[in-house]
Order: sequence, then C-alpha cells, then structure tokens
Amino acid sequence: MVPKIVVNADGCWEWTGSQLAGAGYGRINLGRSRGVEYTHRVVMAMAYGEIPTGLQVDHLCRNRICCNPSHLELVSAAENTRRGESPGMAIHRLGVCVAGHPREVAYRRRGGEIVYCQPCRQRRRAIASRIAKGLSLASLQPTEDDLLAYVLDLSKLFGWQRAHFRPARTEHGWRTAVSGDGAGFPDLALCRPPRLVFAELKSATGKLSHHQQHWLTLLAEIPGVEVFLWRPKDLDDIVRTLR
Repeated sequence: MVPKIVVNADGCWEWTGSQLAGAGYGRINLGRSRGVEYTHRVVMAMAYGEIPTGLQVDHLCRNRICCNPSHLELVSAAENTRRGESPGMAIHRLGVCVAGHPREVAYRRRGGEIVYCQPCRQRRRAIASRIAKGLSLASLQPTEDDLLAYVLDLSKLFGWQRAHFRPARTEHGWRTAVSGDGAGFPDLALCRPPRLVFAELKSATGKLSHHQQHWLTLLAEIPGVEVFLWRPKDLDDIVRTLR
C-alpha cells in the first residue's frame, strides 16, 4: 500500500492507485474475503480501529484521494452531508449559490431542505436545449457575473475537468487565496485530454491586470496549451472551443 501513497505539500497522503471513476476516491482490493474498499476507510481503520456501523469518514482537507488519518474524521451521515460540496449545501452554508443567487429562490423539499438553485437549473436547461437544437447562445445575454456559471455549465456538458479559482470575502474585501507567484493566475483551468485550456473571464470592457497578462503570455508559450480571454459576447465561440 505504501508505495502507492505520495505526500503532497499540504500533508495529504495522496493515493496513486485505482480510483472510483467520477468521484475521485481511492480504492484498494483486499482480496476475496473483503473485496474492494475505499483507501481512506482502510487507513482510518488501521490507525484507529474498525469504523463503527453508521459512521462515515469525512475528508477535512477536502482532497478525496487523501488517506492521511489526521486529515480524516468520523462523522454521522447527516453531518457528512452538511459538510458536503453539493450546490444545495453551498446555498445552505453561504446563503447564495456559486452564481450568487440567494437561497430564497432555491427549490426546497417539503420540510425546507434546499435541493438546488432554480435560476441555475433553468440556465443549464436553456444552454443544453439551444445546443441540442444548434441555436446560438448569444440571445441569452449573460451578465459578467453569469459568464462564469455559463462557462462552467458548458465545460461540464462537454466533458471537461474543471478548476475554478474563486475569491472569498475577507476583512479586507474579496480576495483570491494565492501563494508564490499566483497573483493574476487565470480564472479557469479546463482539461479534457489531450487538451488543456486556461481562460480569464472579463466583462465587455474589463481590462487585464499586469499579472493576468503576464500569466496568459507565459502559458501561451507552452506547446499544446490553449489560452483565452473570454467575455459575455463570446458564448458561441466558447461553445465551439469546448465542444
């Protein structure tokens, strides 16, 4: 087991063996008697004893391939759901969805549980419907704030792996947590082998900062890497790029 574990800079023990497709959790085959189990559960049991029935293992580091027992915690199923990263849980915690829509417009089950953001679902359906019919997306006219949500929806629709670097509210205003030379790094990284795309998103009149321009220039010099500056008017071009 140990040869398949790599320790990263954050102290995560990252499993490099088999993973559950689409979920990212490490898996290990323990033979006929136990079959295939999640790596983080196996390590947790080795470190602290068998996991009690009814409890689940939560990744405190939010890195699903991590199996460092100090990054794991036993919690109830309900608590694990509350800590989850689904859109519904994001609305519960933040009061808004990732596109900024307030929880008041979310769809709720009987009893008040938030399931999804209704404006976001309507947007995703409009995008999928127009693409299926071969229609332009230009008439959707996204605002600057909506553009990111549109691009994330499109990239998911076309099977891209997505990474978005999102600012968070601090006592000094909105800041994106970066270290080293990270200032100005593109908003989005999209991967669908053999392609790798970096994109900076701006309003119709938004200008690149010096750091943003520097990163785009550097990345564009790497063979095979695609670099874009996207604005709301570019939706149809974005579809052609990501299709």
